[in-house]
Order: sequence, then C-alpha cells, then structure tokens
Amino acid sequence: MSTEDIDADERVRLAAVARYRKVIGPADPVLARIATIIAEVFDAPYGVVTLVERDSSWMIGTHGLDVDRIDREDGLCATAIAGTAPHMVSDCQTDPRAAGNRFVREHGIGFYACVPLITFDGHHLGAVAAMDTRSRRDASPSQLSVLADLAVVVIEQLELRLSSSEALTLEHGLRTVAEAELDAVRADRDAARRDRDSAHLALDEARSDRVIAQRDRDRARSDRDEAQLDREAAERERDRIDDYATALQQVLVPPKLPEIPGMDLVAGYHPASPRDVSGDFYDAFALDE
Repeated sequence: MSTEDIDADERVRLAAVARYRKVIGPADPVLARIATIIAEVFDAPYGVVTLVERDSSWMIGTHGLDVDRIDREDGLCATAIAGTAPHMVSDCQTDPRAAGNRFVREHGIGFYACVPLITFDGHHLGAVAAMDTRSRRDASPSQLSVLADLAVVVIEQLELRLSSSEALTLEHGLRTVAEAELDAVRADRDAARRDRDSAHLALDEARSDRVIAQRDRDRARSDRDEAQLDREAAERERDRIDDYATALQQVLVPPKLPEIPGMDLVAGYHPASPRDVSGDFYDAFALDE
C-alpha cells in the first residue's frame, strides 16, 4: 500500500497502531494466553490476537499457529476491522469474501470469527479471532460475548501498558530535568565556593599587602627619624666646628694689633678656609735704615 493510497483516517489509525505496538514484546505471554483462551472457548485449533499495520497483519498473540506476520491482503482481519460488531465466516472455503485468500488456502481455514480491537478513543487496531479447519454453521452468543470481552481485555492491557510506559517516560524526563537542575545548582554552588575561595585568597593577599605596607611605612618613618637624628647631629657638629673656628680665628688674628713704639703695624688677610679662619703668626722687627 503506497503512501498516496492512505486516507486521513487510515493515517490516524496507523499512528495509533504505532503508538501501541511499542508496548508489545516478542512472544508476549499475556497475549498468547488470551489467544489460548479464545481457542478453548471456541473449541478450535487456532486463536489469534492481531494488529493490522500498513502492509502486514502482526499476530501479537497466537495459539496453534507458527506464523507471527502475514501480508495485510492475505489476512482475514484486515477487512474485519472496518466494522464494530463481531465478524464471522462460516465456511471460508466457499465464501467469496475468503475463498481466494492465501492464508485460508495454506492453513485450510474453514470457520472464522473475530471481534475488532477498538481503543477507548475509537481507533481500530486489529482483532481477536478464532479459526477452525472445519466449517461451522454458527457460533453461540456466549462464545461471541466472551470474544468481545477478551477484545476489551486486550485493549485494557495495551492501554495499561501504554499509560505505564508514558508515565515512566514522563518520570524519566522529569528525573532528567531534575538531575540537570541539580547539576546546575551544584555547578553554581561549586562556582560560588570557588569565588568565595578566590575572595578569601584576595583578602589574605590584601592583608599581606597591608602588613607589608605597614612595615614599609614603619621603616620609612624609622629612616626619616634616623635622618632627622643624623641632620641634628650634623648641625651640632657644624655648630661645634664653627665655635672652634671662631676661637681659632681670635687666636690667629687678634681684633687689635699691638702698639709698638716706633712702629706702625698693618695686617691684611684673605681667608683661605670656608670657615673664615685666616691669619698666621708673624714676628715684627725694627730695621735700621
């Protein structure tokens, strides 16, 4: 069946089939047990639970058959699922609706009865069916009623599985989101801790720098005080030297030359010392003319 041949309703139905088929496992024991119950209720060799897909009929639960998938056009359920009521063929070998069917020929199917699998929102997924190798005049109302009840059981089973799967998917998604948020919180916490440690390190460095600055300031103050003391000592030494120079100057060059009869004494000096210490000792003699 090509994509162009599928109408809108069939696309919706196939989407529903795809949604439910993911909760069905291979050799599903629950669905196989339902197929066995169908065969026992009808006292027939074959019982099946079938999903009708786009190109095939998938027997998700079987009793008495070794096949699990056939072409859609070869199955009896593909046409039966169009309705809502039980569908029955008393003699498939002579009934024109089934006589040319390959599955009927290969398995010698004589009698066929099915009830469509209809979801609670109205999608026709497939059918539950009983098949016999001999033809039958009819099936009893109780048999058809049990078949209809088993169709509901299959739908409820699939609905329960799908709900559980969706709940698990939602839980996994929420857990993934929660774990991602928790990882983000942990990352933020770790970043905050790193920032705090960096701040503590910066504070310690600032404190260390402050201590060093205080030591440098104290050293500068000490150097300044020592320089002040050295200057004061130098000034005292300078004053002392000045006092010595003054005393020496007074010794070398008295403020008044001595008066010697018959002699006029004159002295002139050019100081050679920056301390203005000048003069020398001279002897004065009277000379004969």
